[in-house]
Amino acid sequence: MGSIEINEALRTYLGSDPNGGVRPYDMVERVRDRYGANLVEVVACIESALQGLLDIPEAPWRKSIEDISIFLEQRARRSRPEFDDDVCKAIGSYALYLSK
Repeated sequence: MGSIEINEALRTYLGSDPNGGVRPYDMVERVRDRYGANLVEVVACIESALQGLLDIPEAPWRKSIEDISIFLEQRARRSRPEFDDDVCKAIGSYALYLSK
């Protein structure tokens, strides 16, 4: 992503806090506010980074939403070692909103 740091871009996009909480609204607007003219490049990098991480296989769907969140957080940790812990937790938290 060039000079743009993926963890910070994901934090901005997800509206995450240090504990992994997210604000799943106005996501692109936050990225636009932060990165301005680089919006298209940053969003493309974010989408690429999240590709496959938010897909939930059938087995976890049979469990609680908290279990699904933990599953996605752990998958993010395994699949993307460059992601910081709070970002992995935020990805798991984001699943709570995707499933509604």
